[in-house]
Amino acid sequence: MTAAPVRRLAAILIADVAGYSRMMEGDEAGTHARLREARSEVTDPAIARHGGRIVRTAGDGMLVEFASVVDAIACGLAIQKGMERHNEAVPLTTRMQLRIGVHLGDIIDEGGDIYGSGVNIAARIGKLAEPGSVYLSEEAQRQVVGKVEASFADLGDQALKNIPQPIRVWSAKPPPRVAAASRPATPAATPSALTETSNSPQATNSASPSAPDGVGTVSISSHPDGAEIFVDDKFHGNTPATLKIPTGSHSILLKFPGRADWRRTLEVLKSSKVTLRATLEPSR
Repeated sequence: MTAAPVRRLAAILIADVAGYSRMMEGDEAGTHARLREARSEVTDPAIARHGGRIVRTAGDGMLVEFASVVDAIACGLAIQKGMERHNEAVPLTTRMQLRIGVHLGDIIDEGGDIYGSGVNIAARIGKLAEPGSVYLSEEAQRQVVGKVEASFADLGDQALKNIPQPIRVWSAKPPPRVAAASRPATPAATPSALTETSNSPQATNSASPSAPDGVGTVSISSHPDGAEIFVDDKFHGNTPATLKIPTGSHSILLKFPGRADWRRTLEVLKSSKVTLRATLEPSR
C-alpha cells in the first residue's frame, strides 16, 4: 500500500550545471564523464557529510533534502568551494560551474519523493543563481545568519516563474581566501585587433567605494555577438548579457572563437550600473 502524502517543513537544495546543454553539444561523452567525476569527488560526499538526502537526479540537476537549513547552506558552500578546487586542474573552457538554490518551506512527501511549493521555489531560485554561487530565500537566510561562515548579499525581491508573490533572495559566499601576496589589479594588454568602450564605474556608480556588501549590474556586449563571458574564470553565458555581480574586484574575460581574448579588471560597487562593450576590428 502506498503511503499517504504528508506535509512537512524541510530545507531544499537544488543544483544544476550552468551551460550544460552547450557543453553536451560540444563533447557529450566527455561532459557526462566530468559530471560523474564531480559528483563522486565533490557533490555527493559533501551532501553525505552534511546529512542531506538525494531525492532524485535528472541529467545535470539534483534535488536534495535536509532536516536543517543550516546544514543545507553549509553544504551548498562546501560544494562550491570543492568545485573551485576541483576545477583548478581543468581547462577553462571545460570547467563545470554549479548553480545552487536553497529554500526553507512546506513540502509534500509521498513515499520518499517530495514536491510542492517549497521545491518549486528552491528550483526557481537556483535558476537565478550565478554560476559558482549559492542563492537562498529570505526564509532560509534568517535562520542561518551567524550560524554558518558566510557573507550574505541582499538581491531584493524577485518575481519567480509560476510563484504568485515575489520572493526576497540573498546570495551567500564563503569568506574570501587569504592570498599569500596581492598583485596590482591591472588589466591585461588589449590586442591591437580588439577595442573596448565602457562606462567607467566611477562615472556610473552611485555608491561610494566604502559601500557595504551588495550587488551591481554589469551589461556586457560585443561585436560580433556570442563571445563567451567568464567572470573570475567562471562561465556566465554569451554576449549580450546583463549580470548581477557581487561587489568587489572581478576579472572579466571575453573569449571570441578563433580570435584574441579580451580581459579587464572591474571594480563593482553596490547598486552600480556598468556597461562594457568589446568590438573586434576588421582584419587589415
